[in-house]
Amino acid sequence: MSELNKPAQTGREERVPVVAIGASAGGLEPITQIVSGLEPEFPAAVVVAMHLSPHHESKLANILKHDVRLQVDTVHDGDVLQPGWVYVVPPNRNVEIVDGTFVTSPAATGPYPKPSVDLLFRSLAASHAEYAIGVVLSGTGSDGAAGVRALKLAGGVTIAQDPVTSTYDGMPLAAIATDCVDLVADAAQLAEVITSVVTSPLEPPLPTGSQRERQLRQIIECLKTARGVDFSYTKPSTLYRRIARRCSLNADQDLAPYIERLQQDPEEARALANSILISVTAFFRDKEVWTSVREVLRKQLAAHPAGEAFRAWVPACATGEEAYTLAMILADLTQEMENPPSMTIFATDLAEHAVEVARAGYYTSDALSSLPVGYRDRFLAQSGDGYRVRSRIRQMTVFSVHNLISDPPFSKLDFVSCRNFLIYLKNEYQRSILELLHYALKPHGVLLLGSTESTSTAEGRFAPIAETQRIFRRDRTVERFPTRFKSQIDAPFRTAYPPARRGAAALAPESLQIAAQVALASYASPNWVVVDEHDIVKFISADARALIRAPSGPAIMRIHDVLADGLDLELRGVLYRARRERKPVTGSRVNCKLAEGWRSVTPHVVPLSGEFERSQVLLFEIRLLRSEEAELRAQEHAPDDTENDYVKALESRVEVLRQDMQSMAEELETSNEELQSQSEELQSSNEELQSMNEQLLTSNEELQSSNEELITVNEELRQRGREMDVLTACWDAVRDYVDDVILVVDASARIRLVMGPEQRLYVEGASRQSSDRFWSLPWRPGFMTMLGAIRDRLEGKETGPLQLRLEDEQADCDLRLLDWSSLETQAVVLRIRWTS
Repeated sequence: MSELNKPAQTGREERVPVVAIGASAGGLEPITQIVSGLEPEFPAAVVVAMHLSPHHESKLANILKHDVRLQVDTVHDGDVLQPGWVYVVPPNRNVEIVDGTFVTSPAATGPYPKPSVDLLFRSLAASHAEYAIGVVLSGTGSDGAAGVRALKLAGGVTIAQDPVTSTYDGMPLAAIATDCVDLVADAAQLAEVITSVVTSPLEPPLPTGSQRERQLRQIIECLKTARGVDFSYTKPSTLYRRIARRCSLNADQDLAPYIERLQQDPEEARALANSILISVTAFFRDKEVWTSVREVLRKQLAAHPAGEAFRAWVPACATGEEAYTLAMILADLTQEMENPPSMTIFATDLAEHAVEVARAGYYTSDALSSLPVGYRDRFLAQSGDGYRVRSRIRQMTVFSVHNLISDPPFSKLDFVSCRNFLIYLKNEYQRSILELLHYALKPHGVLLLGSTESTSTAEGRFAPIAETQRIFRRDRTVERFPTRFKSQIDAPFRTAYPPARRGAAALAPESLQIAAQVALASYASPNWVVVDEHDIVKFISADARALIRAPSGPAIMRIHDVLADGLDLELRGVLYRARRERKPVTGSRVNCKLAEGWRSVTPHVVPLSGEFERSQVLLFEIRLLRSEEAELRAQEHAPDDTENDYVKALESRVEVLRQDMQSMAEELETSNEELQSQSEELQSSNEELQSMNEQLLTSNEELQSSNEELITVNEELRQRGREMDVLTACWDAVRDYVDDVILVVDASARIRLVMGPEQRLYVEGASRQSSDRFWSLPWRPGFMTMLGAIRDRLEGKETGPLQLRLEDEQADCDLRLLDWSSLETQAVVLRIRWTS
């Protein structure tokens, strides 16, 4: 851009919103649709990064100039971003944005995207954060996906073209697969959407009074219905910022129509929930923090008791990068220890999709750019065009879906990393979570928080180790048990043992109770319990309380932990058979001591069906012991041998268990042999497929790179073809008005160009054929004298211009050499003008 055309530079403290557009094959049309739809007063800068052939000059900037109302120019190193301008990244160059200024560098050699959309997006995320908008359009490959994650993490807006309308859907699908895209739409709609986002305030005007509370409750209820998560714990300011961003993406100017949209469109409700639950993180995020953490862990491991496992927890782990970061550091520190402890890292998150990504442990090469030197080769293995965490690191980590607000915590932990989660919570929930983490940690356990978080609401439960890096140690002088659990820990048991006037206690939906009652229609006993596939108690009938003992631990009850003494062993065998055979099973009679005294109890297991097919109803038939029956029937005077009955019952149980164990052992042996054979076959097949896959991926990358270059060149050629059509039409129109004849002849006597009334050159009735050479044309006799002069110049004997007067034809002939594109090719241009 010339210095005269450049606008005055904007101060760097005034951040200009930036719209970065990434595209590849098939991207020219959607790019044109977007930028042509922007008004001249558009208050943001637009940067276009389209994969181009590094061997050809790009005409993209010239093409866009014809269709847009904004200023268009190619990016130059050092240019300052200005609103109302469209900047086109040149071919074979990468562009970053640093402090509002373009920094260009040569693109990497090899089959890599040129320019890199990921690099542009990441630099934009670092420099502009919530003032950045990233748009991924048509193209092959996955360039832009890693950049979308970075923009989402920084608070920017991410948009992808609808894959259905994309000429090539590779790049949009890869971006959408990250689960970090705010909006998927057709390119024709994106100009309006982008304008709405750029012109909407980041801090929305909030409603006041009862209207504000009512609208917020409505939105939270919609989110709870769609996502199953209660967001009432989130700060209202955070909620409103996310809501305002979604309103701008949907062009809703007010909360009322947006609430109506949420109520009618579950997908929009899920999108809003996902924008609040930002499931994005990075390896070694804030490297100086992890340097300090490494030293703290080194001291912890040195003082760790021998033979005791080292346990850590990473709540809100997102897609697992932070959990794997911790695992790599621990693996590195314990490598040289003589007797390293076994290590387990629990990593949890509320988003199921994020947990699935974390379990897979597969990341792109761009995501690994922040790893310390040597870590990638030691702890990850290349797989396709990305890398997978090695099994020894994955085996250290246990990923699961977990709600830190409502679910019980892990316990006896040495280290907890809970970064950038508390900042989204109200103060009372921050205090509650910190109490929970204090309870979960061992004495002198270590807590790591985010850079803007503190333990100030935790009433002195933590002491700082490195306060700048937000590393704290658990203070053992304060009571461990979290106050918010004191009123909750006994609630399920109060429900399980209701007052006598209540008929039953529900730990599960009413539909489960009805299903259990239907299954028990043919049984007379009122003593029954419902358990799920993990033997967790879901429902207890009122009459079954005599069989249940209240536990002293957490509120989750396993039937084996709370059942009266003597029943558990028999019940395990009956449950196993019922699940294996999928039919009701009756166990042996067991004598056990209940509150009323010794009783004979016979357990029955009835599997449920339908939506509760994994649940079982446990029915307990309670009878008086025979000795007590004998006392009630004194007239019979029958001797009662209780001891013999008890021994027989035990022998019967042992025999049943022995048969079950024998059957299980035989089944397991057969299954193990089959699995071993299948495993060997699968391993062999997998190795072959892996080798083939690597070869195909390498070939595919090369073909993809070549294909993108060809498509880009083809689009430019088509554009040039359209320009040539215009020029040809203009040429034809002008030629009809020219009276002189102009010919261009090369050294091979081929006529390259004829313009004007050439019929006047030939004898009457003759015409030029396309195959005729210059010397063989049917010349009129008066033109023969000029042919020798033309031959001399084509053969290089003469070089200067020539002017001839052809008296017989009453014409003047001007002849000069043509400045041709090739020095080996001689050509002349000949003009003949008639003087009468």
